Amino acid sequence: MIQRFFVLLFTTVVLCNTGIKAQDYRQHEVGTPFIRNYPPREYKAFSQNWSIVQDKRGVLYFANGDGVLEYDGVDWRLIRVTGNYTVSCLALNENGVVFVGSINELGYLAPDKKGQMTYFSLMPYIQEKTYDFGFIYNIYFTGADEMMIISSNNVSKLHFVNNVINITEYPKISNLYKISDILYSWDSEGGLGFFVKDSIFHLKNGDFFKDKYIQTILNFDKKNILVSTRDYGMYLVNKIDPANYNKALDIKKFATQIDNFLLKNRFQTAKNLRDGNFAFATSRAGTVIMDKQGNLVQILNKSIGIYNDTHYYIFQDAEGAIWLALDNGISKAEINSPISFWNDATGLKGSVLSVIRFNDIIYAATWQGVYYMDLKGLSNEAQNNHVDILAFKPVKGITSTCWDFLKIKLAQQPDILLTASTDGIFIINNDTSYNIYKGNTNKLHRIGQNTAYILAGLESGAVIIKMDTTGKNVTFSPPDTIEHITQRIISIGETRNGELWLGTQYNGVIHLKPCEADDTCKTGYKAVLYQNYKNKSLDGSVYINEYAGYLLFACENGLFYFCEDGTFKPYNTFLNKILSSQGVITVFKQDKKGNLWLQGTLKSSGEKLVLCVERKVDKTKFFSVLPFKPIPKAEIWNFYTESNGVTWICSDEGLYRYNANISFYYNKDFNTLIRRVVLENDSVFFGGYNLPFIHPFNMQPENSEPAEETHKISYSYNSIIFEYASLYFYDESQNQYKHYLEGFDKKWSDWTTEAKKEYTNLPNGTYTFRVYSKNIFDNEGKEAVFEFEILSPWYRTFFAYIIYVILIFCFSYILIKFSNKKLKEAKFKLENQVQSRTEELFKQKKELEKEKEKSDRLLLNILPYKIAEELKEKGFAKAKYYPNVSVLFADFTGFTQIAEQLDPELLIKELNKCFVYFDEVCVRHNLEKIKTVGDSYMCAGGIPIKNNTHAIDIVLAALEFLNFIKKLQEEQEKKGQTKWHLRIGIHTGEIIAGVVGKKKFAYDIWGDTVNTASRMESTSEPDKINISGATYRIVKDFFVCEYRGKVAAKHKGEVDMNFVYRIRPELSHDKEGFIPNIKFKEMYNQLLKE
Repeated sequence: MIQRFFVLLFTTVVLCNTGIKAQDYRQHEVGTPFIRNYPPREYKAFSQNWSIVQDKRGVLYFANGDGVLEYDGVDWRLIRVTGNYTVSCLALNENGVVFVGSINELGYLAPDKKGQMTYFSLMPYIQEKTYDFGFIYNIYFTGADEMMIISSNNVSKLHFVNNVINITEYPKISNLYKISDILYSWDSEGGLGFFVKDSIFHLKNGDFFKDKYIQTILNFDKKNILVSTRDYGMYLVNKIDPANYNKALDIKKFATQIDNFLLKNRFQTAKNLRDGNFAFATSRAGTVIMDKQGNLVQILNKSIGIYNDTHYYIFQDAEGAIWLALDNGISKAEINSPISFWNDATGLKGSVLSVIRFNDIIYAATWQGVYYMDLKGLSNEAQNNHVDILAFKPVKGITSTCWDFLKIKLAQQPDILLTASTDGIFIINNDTSYNIYKGNTNKLHRIGQNTAYILAGLESGAVIIKMDTTGKNVTFSPPDTIEHITQRIISIGETRNGELWLGTQYNGVIHLKPCEADDTCKTGYKAVLYQNYKNKSLDGSVYINEYAGYLLFACENGLFYFCEDGTFKPYNTFLNKILSSQGVITVFKQDKKGNLWLQGTLKSSGEKLVLCVERKVDKTKFFSVLPFKPIPKAEIWNFYTESNGVTWICSDEGLYRYNANISFYYNKDFNTLIRRVVLENDSVFFGGYNLPFIHPFNMQPENSEPAEETHKISYSYNSIIFEYASLYFYDESQNQYKHYLEGFDKKWSDWTTEAKKEYTNLPNGTYTFRVYSKNIFDNEGKEAVFEFEILSPWYRTFFAYIIYVILIFCFSYILIKFSNKKLKEAKFKLENQVQSRTEELFKQKKELEKEKEKSDRLLLNILPYKIAEELKEKGFAKAKYYPNVSVLFADFTGFTQIAEQLDPELLIKELNKCFVYFDEVCVRHNLEKIKTVGDSYMCAGGIPIKNNTHAIDIVLAALEFLNFIKKLQEEQEKKGQTKWHLRIGIHTGEIIAGVVGKKKFAYDIWGDTVNTASRMESTSEPDKINISGATYRIVKDFFVCEYRGKVAAKHKGEVDMNFVYRIRPELSHDKEGFIPNIKFKEMYNQLLKE
């Protein structure tokens, strides 16, 4: 008895000492995590949720009042259980099978033959058919064929043997807790114990807990577990090997900052988090997170955006985010993210323009004043159950827009904090402030070369204020205005050698150059304005800050630094080219590690990017943008960096805190999942599960079938919809997808947030649908593949072709029989018709041949033979170029007067007689008649068949023309009629010949040679042949010619001309010189051969 008294006394002392030490709390500086709520109207099921698991693919399952909710990051699906009962518990076994506990119902989820997860009940296998579990709270797996069920009615073990489930009850056990592979038990008689091999082993000192209901047991460290009671707080208990259960428990009270919070708000359950912290869910005030020192880390409740304050279950997914099963809805909090934030919900009103830490208090300047967050003395607030613990509060005395802070370190007096606002400059002392200057102020800077002076950038101008630190309190002199500055000052910079610069809102930069203080320069500085760099404007918003030893100036054209020669030079030419064409730096700042923090705005889209240029040990630079992608694309006003790796980001959306010490795996692997394949009749063809599935206890339920290995789709349903999802849940709405249907698409699609693709009227064949996803951090997930085959339509199957062949054979047979009969009847009739028709055709043939002969003769009368043949063969005659052709024009002189004297009929008869004779002459001399126009006759030699004698041929023809006219004149003289006189002109040169007209054909020639021949005729004399110099050079050895000299021709100027009178005497057979002799023909033939 005495021994027991000392043991109790010692325990009490230990507990008290431990509790006292735990009171020295330090609040975690953590803001609101990124939160996503899923209200019942989104998942379309009952409001209450009780449990959460995530299968090996990454799909999430929720125990819901209507059944099991399945969520893939895109869509929700409700899986009903037997009896449509409320699902109260979910558990995952070592093979990844999801077990489901309900009210008097137990089963698991497995894919059906379509790959769609379905509920399979285990109740039919229980030997006691009417066994009453009640409300199942928890399921633990203790072996390949065993599991423990904790329910409202009892604790029992299910053992599967020979396709039957045997149940063993343990009425003495009130609850079980599983830590690693060890099962702890609790009951009101023995307290804390072990459950090993169907037996309860009460531990020494375990009876300490017999009157303290244990709500949860968590793994604390390698040596201890954390026992959380419902009404008596938490205890650290040493771990004991079940084989050495006789060893006494070392129980220590673990007083924490959240004890009263849990007690007052009905603690429900707890969870070990991967970062070593602990999460506790309550039914009244949300979930609270605690570290191993008992300090409050953060509270997740409705005041910071969680959908509901009644939390039943905590789950941490594969990415480290916390999912909360709520009394009304579901919430997710990205507590694993290195980014947290404060906004209106946590007391911070308005856009945050600047932030600073002063005396361990965080001060934030906003549009609505200055707010502070005091990290000291907050343990008392936690103990008093204040939910919004890390909330900002307004500093008294300031209600106007505040732009900037200035921390002033002093040697003798305490440091002071100044803020610049539209109402002037204020000194902040804890939670109060008072004004020292009433001008509208934007920026503050303590001059490094003279620390007693403060440079203030105003809405219009700049002033210098002197501090007096010699007295008990710091005093400030009235400000001195720097003359000639009227611009709005938004930034101030100072080089290491003390040069001061002011960045303006719209008008470039101002250099404050030192000057002797006098009446013209009261402040000791004069302003020099710079607005241009190589004709590029520096006048926009100019932000000044130091980076890598340079004082840099950021504007729309890039980053610049100022040289001693009085000019600005680009900090980095390549970077400036990118900035001037693609983006603008709006704010930048260097931290103590040499990293550059900046926000850029893309000129093309206006999108804003937060970027950190990390400076590595080897002085290389790494551009880091991934961690900041979750930050809303809002205006960033300032960065505040601290030596502990924390960077504060001030934005229109609130204040963001980035902790570089928190490890976040941005390149974590995740699955892309083809969730459903839907056919055009809205039937689900594939339900998303394509992995090998092992039913528990080697079962194969009657209503379960293995998923089809091959996916064959009827041609009737060749319009298909693919629905897919990315199993990465950090801001899952930002997940993107690209897809490709192998066998149909020509290339991969572009990235899009659309999680569905429809194909219509696919031809029969084999296809492979491929899809990739990428998350908000641009990390691509694993490819999802679905192979399928569109079957041929029934009318193109093998059996259909056999039927086609049979039908064709039968039809052919019947048709042949019927045709033979008809043929015999028609044969005789046809023979008679053929005979008569043959005779008729023979006659028609003869007539057609006669008509064809007439047509051919007519065509030959119009066109040359070669051209006519080409026209008949091709349907057209192509124009041709002839380099050497002789052209003749003949024209009757005074024909108009002759026509007036003669009867028209007689006139035409006489003219026709002449032209008919000319035609005969042309044929004899291989000339081609071209056309007649009125009394003019035109022919040519050397076409369409080329030859070397065309000039001689055409002169011989011309002589015959004149000889015929001479005889005609003799007849006309005898009759007393007016004599007809003929002028002839000949020229040799190049022409183009071809057929013109579509319905009425005409063979014609074109070119300057034709025009010149016409001029030869018009400048000739009656009954004479006038030839050009070109023709003369060819025929001079055959004919007697007379050179006329250069004669003026219309539009041709003066042209060499010759008259031809006759064939040379030595070459002529007759005296008149019209008939060639043998020598002429020999010379002619020799020319013909060339």
